[in-house]
Amino acid sequence: MGYRHRYRQQVADRFRAATARDHVIFTGRGATAIWAALKAWDFTDQPVLIPANTCYIVLWAVLLSGNRPILVDIDPLTGMITPETLSAAGIDRPAAVIPCHLYGLPAPMAESCAWATEHGAKVIEDAAQAMIMPDSRVGSWGDASIFSFGSGKLVDVGYRGALLCSDAELTAEIKRHVEPLPLYADHIAELEKQWLTIYWATHQFETENIPISSLYPTLFQIYRNIILYNAPSQGFVDVYQRLRTFLRSDPVYETSLGLRIVRAGEYDRLVGGSWRTLPRPADTVLWRYPLLVPPEVRGDLFDYLQSRRLDVTRWYPSLQAMTRALCPEVDQPPTPHADHFAECILNLPLTWPGDPPERIIAAILDYRNEQRL
Repeated sequence: MGYRHRYRQQVADRFRAATARDHVIFTGRGATAIWAALKAWDFTDQPVLIPANTCYIVLWAVLLSGNRPILVDIDPLTGMITPETLSAAGIDRPAAVIPCHLYGLPAPMAESCAWATEHGAKVIEDAAQAMIMPDSRVGSWGDASIFSFGSGKLVDVGYRGALLCSDAELTAEIKRHVEPLPLYADHIAELEKQWLTIYWATHQFETENIPISSLYPTLFQIYRNIILYNAPSQGFVDVYQRLRTFLRSDPVYETSLGLRIVRAGEYDRLVGGSWRTLPRPADTVLWRYPLLVPPEVRGDLFDYLQSRRLDVTRWYPSLQAMTRALCPEVDQPPTPHADHFAECILNLPLTWPGDPPERIIAAILDYRNEQRL
């Protein structure tokens, strides 16, 4: 066995052991895995329920699979879809549901899976912002689960994803769809860079400048190839080594889960009054720290932090504007809580190459003092 295959096998073994899944299929990215599962189930023009506040890439994967994305509102306290918000979407027999572990926080998977079973839907557990870890059931829920090793993720090698399941026939069908896809190459990396630069600009103004949304159908046609591809065989040494580092509980290791837990605790001092974070169980490992501030403050605070060249972002916007532009024939249920969430969120970094928490905390406290908040 060559060393490349050996490391690939060791990564797969880690995921199987952590999730009790039988099969691990590596893909170019997590969205490729979502697309492949929907194709393998042979869904066509079927409703697929996704959170309204997840990444645009989930929406694109559903569209490319030939199905109809339906946005689901969130619980305003947790930021997650729930059985209640799934029911409120008004789709009694969806083909599939894609709950997401937002910011690495655990989605209510047991409840969501029970709802899906009752309504005859498949479940794809989207763990792109989470990762396997000790004493966690992440990756073990539903009919399939997906992970991402893309840029900025908990285990970051720039790209790659994985799909996990325990159904041998489903595995074979997924492989049949994945294997003909092109390999990741420089032209895909360039397209991704272009798209993220454009999206960074458009999403900030799409609600206040409505015609911006009319650009999305053209942009989707130009950049849709960033969704579906395979990863070359080399590179699993990096996945294996970065996964090992992430799983360390010692906070002295950059990118480790131990460091993320410590730094999240440091950010907690910013919470109070009308400023809050999403509730999290003890020792939850976050992707980024979600700080929720009043909408009338968020824009000015964001500009203030950007002027100091601090690594803060405003992900994720509500997908309402993009979804209406890309599939105007599909009526979307209202998602007021997700829309409001998008107006409040600031994402604060937890590990290198982000700024250390003390700089960001000091800047935010300075802003609050200056504005007498």
